[in-house]
Amino acid sequence: SFWITNPDNQFIGNHAAGSDRYGFWFNMPITANGPSYDPNVCPQYEQLGEFTGNVAHSNGRYGLRIFEKFIPVTNPCAALAENASGRREQPNPAVSAPIVTHFRDFLAYKNLFTGIILEEAGALKFHNIRTADNVIAGMEISMTAAGPWLTSSDDYHLQDALIVGASENIDDEILHAEMSGDTCGVKGSRNEKMRVKDTLFVNFDYNSIFAAISTCSHCEGCGTD
Repeated sequence: SFWITNPDNQFIGNHAAGSDRYGFWFNMPITANGPSYDPNVCPQYEQLGEFTGNVAHSNGRYGLRIFEKFIPVTNPCAALAENASGRREQPNPAVSAPIVTHFRDFLAYKNLFTGIILEEAGALKFHNIRTADNVIAGMEISMTAAGPWLTSSDDYHLQDALIVGASENIDDEILHAEMSGDTCGVKGSRNEKMRVKDTLFVNFDYNSIFAAISTCSHCEGCGTD
């Protein structure tokens, strides 16, 4: 429904429903490309305008997808360091500091894969998120890219959230899909420093392959044997 190639925009009170794949897709290139090519515009590292009060439901894959990375920093293009191949890929903390970025009041339900999925996340914080009846997971973070920003006990990727495995309003099709595979509330990252605080997990007791929290995104299923 929403294909977003630059995060410096405002998304407030929108509904994304019934898409073949994604409700909201943040798909930022390293630099602006195509007819708008500009080496001085670096969307993967720019600040988010605002993302508040949005809803994504009944999408074919994800409610909200951030792929391949979103690492907001204070000086987006100057922050990029060249790798061995000469490509500018990773933020250089000596040049530019991470910016804490907030996604607020997002509701994701009845998506056929995951409510919220992030491939590589910087200092992103999700507040008052609600997910329910998503087949694979409520939220999944594959990698945390800006670990040094987590310096105090108040820094969390997910806070004050409600994650529901199977609600009273679940569709038979989604319940069958959940019962046929692994379903979990939050799938943790493959590296360190993903944090969750003050989050309520409800109805993950349908069978032994349901789990409220699972580790190692894209490694194994949510089951606990």
